[in-house]
Amino acid sequence: MKKIKLELEKTTGKILGYTKTDETGSDCIPDGYAAVIDSAKAQGEEVYYSNGAVYKRSKDGLENEEEIRQITLGLENMENQLKLRLAEYINLKSEKALHLVKELAGQRIQKLKERESLQRGLAKDVKSKTFEKLNSNRFKYNCSICLIIRDENEYLEEWLKWHIGQGVEHFYIYDHGSKQPVCEFLKTLGKEVQDKVTVINFGGSHVYAQHDAYNDCLEKFKYESRWIGFIDSDEMVRIKNGKTLPEYLKPFEHYAGLFIVWEMYGANGQVKKSPLPLRERFTKLSPSTKSFGVGKVFVQPLLIKKMLTHNGYTLEGCYVVDENEDFVDEAEAWKFNGTTETICLDHYYTKSYEEWVEKMKRGSADPQYFRYYEDFFDYNPDMEYCRENIFPEQEYEKSKK
Repeated sequence: MKKIKLELEKTTGKILGYTKTDETGSDCIPDGYAAVIDSAKAQGEEVYYSNGAVYKRSKDGLENEEEIRQITLGLENMENQLKLRLAEYINLKSEKALHLVKELAGQRIQKLKERESLQRGLAKDVKSKTFEKLNSNRFKYNCSICLIIRDENEYLEEWLKWHIGQGVEHFYIYDHGSKQPVCEFLKTLGKEVQDKVTVINFGGSHVYAQHDAYNDCLEKFKYESRWIGFIDSDEMVRIKNGKTLPEYLKPFEHYAGLFIVWEMYGANGQVKKSPLPLRERFTKLSPSTKSFGVGKVFVQPLLIKKMLTHNGYTLEGCYVVDENEDFVDEAEAWKFNGTTETICLDHYYTKSYEEWVEKMKRGSADPQYFRYYEDFFDYNPDMEYCRENIFPEQEYEKSKK
């Protein structure tokens, strides 16, 4: 059988062209499809290939949403008719009613299948159009980071300069009511750093401060930065293969996001706080495996519907993956067991004992997550001698209540 070899756009399955071939492979199909491709292109339609099938898409790029809506309305009417006929059969034992129930049930199944097929096609078209928008948009920045912070300015200069060194172009900092506003602190840094930061005043009460900040950033800046990472001030991205962060992210552009796994650092025996940089003070990984495999994510905002603490909900057909291109479930990323061979997120979780107790007092930006005093000793089992007869627990928004 004569065949044609398709030239496909990797992210969408769009057929860019074809050549005649004797080869075999997933992108080699019977040459009869050449006429379909040529005809569609002559009429200004786009042609796609997926799971062995060639299909056309209309000029507006979307399946008929009105048809889906009409089917949904018809299904609602069927549901009401089914209830009536079923009640009639139960009350009157009518064989005619039973026959109508069976007939309506069969029709309902067919309509559900028809709607599901249309919805799948619509999802493909939405994904395709989104990738087209993503690839054609002239972003102001390639790679940015979103951070929500409160009263942690003492760590901010090191954090900013480290990530600038990694190739991050811009930062969206949500100041969650710091005693010294972040915008005031930034004036103590050089203009080259200040110009890379957008500060958003995010004080006051929030139902879910971290999620609220992340999703505000997602919505406001999705057309400004192609990639946005959502990490904390005690987390620093470290690339192990010599690339900058934009260079590292480039091969992952056909995914919705890259999940980066933590490498957890303990207190390294330090009881008191020091003005030295975190990366100088804490150089040894914690022996604890309590948070093994957990991490945070860098996403392409145009492919994300909603952000969570560790991951995000993607558009249908889009995925977040790890460094090995393994799928990371959107709602279960907090217990993902990934690797850190080429990239990691250095997480300075406890810092010194003194800083840990301060952390308890600051409160949490996540109502579902509580840090407990004894957590310090899980990550620093060699520092039991520090344990005091106190029971501080980090509450949500404690200082806001």
